Amino acid sequence: MFSDVREKLIWGVGCLTACAGLYLVTNHLTDGFNDRAQMYFQWELEIPLIPGFILLYTSFYFLLLLGFWTCKTKVDLQNLSVQMVVCAIIAAFVFVASPAELGYTRSEETGLFKPIYDLLFSLDKPTNLYPSLHIAFSYVATWFVLGQTRRVIFKLFFLIWFVGICCSVILVHQHHLFDVVTGLVLGVVGKKVG
Repeated sequence: MFSDVREKLIWGVGCLTACAGLYLVTNHLTDGFNDRAQMYFQWELEIPLIPGFILLYTSFYFLLLLGFWTCKTKVDLQNLSVQMVVCAIIAAFVFVASPAELGYTRSEETGLFKPIYDLLFSLDKPTNLYPSLHIAFSYVATWFVLGQTRRVIFKLFFLIWFVGICCSVILVHQHHLFDVVTGLVLGVVGKKVG
């Protein structure tokens, strides 16, 4: 069994830094674009903001780290990294070719979760919406972790966590349904290519 913590840290931090860097660069580039696609239904704008879901939304980072932590071999580390980088590269092309417009108005009424939302809003300009990398990366990490465990209770836990993250991106008003669906498609593609 592969248990080199140092190597897991190097691969995990390297991969996530590359993916985050690519996301932030494209986010900065597309922030200046005036022509943005509106890929949402009007009825979606009636979905309420549920501030507490930000905790589930941000738990995605722990899921990604867990994906790297559960790697049993160096090949696992490489495969997981390649899958995530493939997702990030494909998404970057889409983000630049077709920047999106968030239909929701960003709310100031987030209660005790305001510091988390303030940090999120300061880092994230809402143009890199589809495909949702939150969903694509969560899909890749979840399916990877599911392949590493045999216990049904753990599999159920990770599936519920994944569904919760899918719901959270909408309930914190960071994404629309189209973004979630395209994120799922991207996750499947990244998993197959990687």
